[in-house]
Amino acid sequence: MRHVLNDLEPYVCVFEDCMDPHRLFRDRAAWLSHMQEIHTKQWTCTAAGHKPYIFETEQGFEDHMRSDHAGGFKESQLSWYKRRSQGPSATTFTTCILCGYEPAEEKISTLTAARGQDSNQKYERGKVVSEDVAKHIALHLQALSIKALPWQESIEDEELSEKAESEHADEGHESNTDRSSLFLIDANISLQFEDDPKAVYDIECEPDEGRVTDSDNILKSYEIYEEEWGFIRRPEYYGHDRDPVLQTLLRKLYLDSSSGTDRRTGLVLPVFMMPPTPLNKNFFGRDYALNAIGAELCPKATSKSSDGKVATYPLTFTVCAPGGMGKTQVAIQFAFTHQKDFDAILWVNADSVNEMAQGFQRIALLLDLVSEGSADANDLLYTREIVKRWLVNPRARDSDGERVSHKRISWLLIYDGVQDPDILNAYWPYDGPGSVLITSRNPFSWAKSLPLKPFTSDEAIDFLLKLTGRNISDVEREIVSNVSTRLGGLPLALTQMASIIVTKQLSFSQFLESYNERESQRELLQFQTELKSMSYEHTVASVWAFENLKHGRKLLNVLSMIDPDSIPERLLMSSMHDIDLPGYPATIKEYENARGELLACSLVTGNKNEHKLFIHRLVQDVARARMGPAELRQTFVACVKLVASIWPFENFAWRHGTARWPRCEELFPHISKLKDLFPATLPSLGASNDYRFACLLTDAGWYLHERGRPTDSNLFNNMAQSICESLKFRLYEHADKSFNCDVTHGQLDYTLAELYHNRGCIASDANDAVEAMKNLTTFHDMMQKELGKKAQHADMRLGLACNELGNAYMLKEDWVEGEKYFLRSIDLIQQLDNFEPVLLSLPLVNLGYSFWLQGRLNEAVAVLEKGVRDREEKYGTDDRTSFISGRFYHALGNVAYDKGSKEDSLSYHHKALLHYKSTLGNNHHRTAAVFIKVAEHNIHVHQHDTAIALLDHALEAYSTSKNYVPEKVRASFKRSRALRSLRMIDMADKELRQCFRVYSEVAMEKVRLTGKHRVLKSRAEDLIDEDFDDLVAFWSK
Repeated sequence: MRHVLNDLEPYVCVFEDCMDPHRLFRDRAAWLSHMQEIHTKQWTCTAAGHKPYIFETEQGFEDHMRSDHAGGFKESQLSWYKRRSQGPSATTFTTCILCGYEPAEEKISTLTAARGQDSNQKYERGKVVSEDVAKHIALHLQALSIKALPWQESIEDEELSEKAESEHADEGHESNTDRSSLFLIDANISLQFEDDPKAVYDIECEPDEGRVTDSDNILKSYEIYEEEWGFIRRPEYYGHDRDPVLQTLLRKLYLDSSSGTDRRTGLVLPVFMMPPTPLNKNFFGRDYALNAIGAELCPKATSKSSDGKVATYPLTFTVCAPGGMGKTQVAIQFAFTHQKDFDAILWVNADSVNEMAQGFQRIALLLDLVSEGSADANDLLYTREIVKRWLVNPRARDSDGERVSHKRISWLLIYDGVQDPDILNAYWPYDGPGSVLITSRNPFSWAKSLPLKPFTSDEAIDFLLKLTGRNISDVEREIVSNVSTRLGGLPLALTQMASIIVTKQLSFSQFLESYNERESQRELLQFQTELKSMSYEHTVASVWAFENLKHGRKLLNVLSMIDPDSIPERLLMSSMHDIDLPGYPATIKEYENARGELLACSLVTGNKNEHKLFIHRLVQDVARARMGPAELRQTFVACVKLVASIWPFENFAWRHGTARWPRCEELFPHISKLKDLFPATLPSLGASNDYRFACLLTDAGWYLHERGRPTDSNLFNNMAQSICESLKFRLYEHADKSFNCDVTHGQLDYTLAELYHNRGCIASDANDAVEAMKNLTTFHDMMQKELGKKAQHADMRLGLACNELGNAYMLKEDWVEGEKYFLRSIDLIQQLDNFEPVLLSLPLVNLGYSFWLQGRLNEAVAVLEKGVRDREEKYGTDDRTSFISGRFYHALGNVAYDKGSKEDSLSYHHKALLHYKSTLGNNHHRTAAVFIKVAEHNIHVHQHDTAIALLDHALEAYSTSKNYVPEKVRASFKRSRALRSLRMIDMADKELRQCFRVYSEVAMEKVRLTGKHRVLKSRAEDLIDEDFDDLVAFWSK
């Protein structure tokens, strides 16, 4: 029956003001999660000094903070605290909105007592009542979905009164063991479904060991299908990848079932994600460029391009030129002046993969493809792919609410500032029916390109006159010509010099005289007549302006050392009082004066609505070039302090939460820029500045690991470790204290230990057993030396080290040694003063895996079920704080399968899949592992087409990394089995041959790693599932 309900998707939101009232939910957890997260909220104060306080209103939380925590925060920080403290309310319902049911007082007391709680406590009482009423409403919805089915005519007229349904609902709720009561159907109606999971497994033939399914058994399953469902016409099968009906179903069941995904269809055309900088009111000339772009990219009635050839989509055009030539301004002008020609215009900063990923994330939100704050919205790979799908097949609604055919939708995608054309590959919209405009410093051979040229002398003169608002005589025109010649016709330089002329109220001759005086002193002012030398990009006349900045010079220096795009102003103001940088704004008033001066001189641009600044990379280069080594170092240190003051650091403990990811994503580009600049800075006289940067790099590296980017993570770890080891060497070298050091050996050892831990975890996650063992052994030994003889009151690092070292032994298939370290980890953590059961989650789930792999199934179940109970008691049944609950469900599914309970196994694995999708997203390797487990269940019940689709999702997720080779080949082998069962023999044989080649290499490497003897198969046709299951890491099994 559970299988039938899943197919019916019986749950809908029952709130009248829901923006998505027609969305269906296939399970109760996703249904409840939607209503809690969208319609009911609460605010929780967890500050030290009192027990957690829960507030049902935002105003209540504000009043509490102002009265009980006055002086502990600034008023400007209150909004941040509110966002951080906000979460779904535990009290969603108080009565049934369909029949008025509410639980009796006796029942409330019984339920709260079963939990060990006091029914008089408002929070616990409300939570119990809400959960009981939610179950009651769920039964109503199940009944409605069953009644909606097309039953036989003999029972079509049988209807239950609303009163009777309510009574049945209440009775069914009282007894969870009576499954028939779930459906609220009259006792005279007998419902028997042969295709629920248990029934399917009961008729299942002998387990398939990787060989072709016996034809008699296949025929038997077909006969059962025809007997039960033969009245439904079966369309001819062409393969899941070409079956639009099946694809729609699979996307609904397996891609969009995450509770974080909010399928909305409210997108109304036109939509524009325009550049962050406004339209330049002083834009001048460039008509030839705008006309060329329009001729190539504007939608046409004809199918031929401007050169007469048949157009291929997307229509593509590139504007190329050195920095400061105005490429971005041309693209902005084209976008704003051609809004009527496109239904959608989408702007993406494209100078790095990180910025492109964030750009596609914003597009996904704009197009209503994901809901803000969901796991899918935070999954940059998912948002990239879903935007590409929309670009290939764009859909929306017009202003009347009618769906617009994709043939009528035209879009323009602008990639601004492409430096490496290779990064476009992953973000290219295939053959989408739209237009792509690219700006780059270099032309591309595969796209039509237009090189922008400097202004001619007449154009430069007219441009300068327009900017300064002056009229001149023919004699003065010669002087203006000399000025424009000096500036080389570079639009950016002309703009900045015009600002200086207006601000200082100089005549053109006075400006030229001043400019010539400084020419001999600044090599950066020497312009090249040809644009072949890179020095051209640094010969910007704004150098003269830098020297005359009264308020903004130090602010400009800081801006030159962080990422130029989308600089949040709160970063610049966060610690202005503590910045040791003479001349940097120390008050809000000083900051506003400095910012205003930079804006007036066109050195930066701003977005008032988003409170962000933007600076041209060319201006950054010149600003940095003007600083001497000491000033460069001082400015770098200030930048590190500013970024570190708002970076959401995590304590060195269990660190797997996802709440901080959006803030990290915003600030990470600035840390990356500082990492690139660090080698050019001088070592600090004091050690604390470098140590602060090492700590920032370490935490940013861990964030990258959490987001599934291990290679980038190790680059950050390498620099952090190099800094710490250098500081330790300097401490030893100057033991006489001649070295001005304000960092201790203990602090450096703390961070080095964290780095060994992080490297070991990254290696473990990538299934690199050798590297994991090396780093985690070092981490464990450091913790044992520091903490082994101390009572574990507040420092959990030794317990953490034992757990991770246990994982390293598990990767080498030493289950017994792994068990020993997991048990020690549990013992150490239980000694903590702030101990609570959920702190044992990771060592418990790992211990459960160890018991399972040793064949101690009952012990595994006991440990894993305890871990689930602990987390549900702390976080509720719909825990989404991290991926850890998903690990418990995954492990329980494995144990249930080995105990012979295949229905429970499928239920646990499906629950793990939904949990991973809502916390880690679709493209994480843990999600991929459970895709494979669910696919195995589908293979066992001969649903091979669905299994193939699931395995394809797993392979796509694994494709984002060079690791996980055993996991990839396992998925491919199971895919070959499914293809063979569908009689697609050639494809199955080809995939099997590829699997065998990889199997031979991986299996031999496994023997060398573990030292265990394995009988290696010599023929591809002898391979079975167990051969590949044996190769993968324990947490992927």
